[in-house]
Amino acid sequence: MIATTDAKKRKQAMGKKRKWKAKLATPHFVQVLDDTVVDHYATQVRIQIARGHWDAAHAVVNAAQREVDRVQKRKPLDVPIHEAIDVRTGNTLEQVGIYVLRDLENVSRDFLLSLDNMGEGTITKIVNALRNAVLLETGK
Repeated sequence: MIATTDAKKRKQAMGKKRKWKAKLATPHFVQVLDDTVVDHYATQVRIQIARGHWDAAHAVVNAAQREVDRVQKRKPLDVPIHEAIDVRTGNTLEQVGIYVLRDLENVSRDFLLSLDNMGEGTITKIVNALRNAVLLETGK
């Protein structure tokens, strides 16, 4: 009788484990969050499941969902510069205190041209990123 009860518990545990792993592997999480963030949440879920802490695993999945919601509610002009523009340009802009697209609203073209690694091609990329963000934010 004890062996049957243990087998039932193991079977239930495996079902819960598959459920949590499947939830984090959904395209919803993977498309919205960075791969390293998804991997972090998945690792935390695996650790909690291995310990048999189902409520804690559920709490981690809920935290991942809150992170997805937070990222999706972010306004397009509040996107970090590295998500909108290539890394090299983003690094240059961060050196002068520009961290999100909104920070570029009051920056002149001449100022951008005075920065290292900034040419007409780079400024065209920045203008296009800003234009797309403004169009998304205004809904046009």
